[in-house]
Amino acid sequence: YDFPLSKIEFITGTVGVTSWNSLKLVYSENSDFSNPQTIAATEIGANKTITFAPEGGFPANCYYKFVLNITVSGTSNKYMQLKEIKFYGYE
Repeated sequence: YDFPLSKIEFITGTVGVTSWNSLKLVYSENSDFSNPQTIAATEIGANKTITFAPEGGFPANCYYKFVLNITVSGTSNKYMQLKEIKFYGYE
């Protein structure tokens, strides 16, 4: 986005993983993430709206990536339903 953002929401549905260990949002004004900033989620899990809102918001023209750490058990496939990611500007 070429304008600053006030917050980003990561919205989950059902999950089939054994446990969620962490979720982080990494953002940078450089596409190579040479100067990244990181925000860790304070609450994670199924059927959640997880909000990332740094004080002062996100700068314009940023690059974003989510880093999810989960634990699975057994040999069958596991899943995490990502319903939506919402980006909010300032009103």
